[in-house]
Amino acid sequence: MLEANLPYTRLSKYIDELLEKGLLLKTEDAREVKFKVTKKGREFLKEFERIERVAEAFGVEL
Repeated sequence: MLEANLPYTRLSKYIDELLEKGLLLKTEDAREVKFKVTKKGREFLKEFERIERVAEAFGVEL
């Protein structure tokens, strides 16, 4: 969080949005909270990488 220069409040907002969209799954126990990328999240990442490659081929920055 600190190395990314990302305030906790903004990180929380991003995580909440990813959870709402079904891209992350949250699990909790007495000691820790973990996040896992869902199948939908992995599919989104693959598609985003494809879009990045196409944009790069045309000289467009995302």
